[in-house]
Amino acid sequence: MKKEYLYAGAAVICWGSVAPITKLLLGDMANQTVLFLMTAVAAASLLLYNAVRGNMKKLRSLRPADYLRMSAMGVLGFFVYNAAYFFGLTRLSAQDACVINYLWPLMTVIFSCIILRERFTIFKLSAAVLSLAGVVIVATKGDLSGIAGIDFTGVLSCLAAAVSYGLFSALNKKYDYDQEAAMFVYFTATAAVSGVWCLLSGASLSLTAFQAGGVLWMGVVVSAFGYLIWCLAVNRGDTAKISNLAYITPFLAMILSCLILKEPFDFHTLLGLLLIIAGIAVQMRDRGIRTENAAHIQ
Repeated sequence: MKKEYLYAGAAVICWGSVAPITKLLLGDMANQTVLFLMTAVAAASLLLYNAVRGNMKKLRSLRPADYLRMSAMGVLGFFVYNAAYFFGLTRLSAQDACVINYLWPLMTVIFSCIILRERFTIFKLSAAVLSLAGVVIVATKGDLSGIAGIDFTGVLSCLAAAVSYGLFSALNKKYDYDQEAAMFVYFTATAAVSGVWCLLSGASLSLTAFQAGGVLWMGVVVSAFGYLIWCLAVNRGDTAKISNLAYITPFLAMILSCLILKEPFDFHTLLGLLLIIAGIAVQMRDRGIRTENAAHIQ
């Protein structure tokens, strides 16, 4: 097996653990504490990585306007995203929260049409309908008559997370900063804002050994290491093929949630996820057709 696929597979395994591990941590820790410590550890890890890689010149060459824009993007893509997603995890099962959150690829496409002026096609409309149908199935468990029993706060929180990360992704594509340097700024800005949140709320920063291990896993392995090995995979391999591996993440999250959290397997959650993945597949089909047509024109 090629090394890039090993990198991508390792990143997917790291990301698949986010929902169950975070839900475990949130059982005894405040959202803001988990967010601050996780992102502070990630920022420190990425600073060390950039120093070793000789990227400090890139950071010093950035203008104040770049730092301001990147900080705002980091707050949107990591602070708002994680704060909303973590809150959703306290209200929903890890499986449901992860699946609803996986609307972010669809949101990326929608915001790319708005911000990057990409075409909105019938394929993208079909993808939106399929993905939203998947969310409805997850939320209602296939019973539309039971709408009164839906935890709308939890569902809307996960939807807000997907929207914020989709917007961040479109902006990240628009400004196209060096990702190794940018991710350090993103996580540093998030750690700063979440640190202020911790201070204002009076949240405790004392940790048990288990909690410290969970924070280190989320900060070093999931955030810093997971991102870096994913970048290595994408840079060295076929981008389209490598990117497809990311869609394994929610399936893995469902399995780990059953094993780690002892959550019962939910068929309706799986069905909703399949519809969301179908929507993503439709989007990819649209992209493939347009690429093929462009090749023929050339």
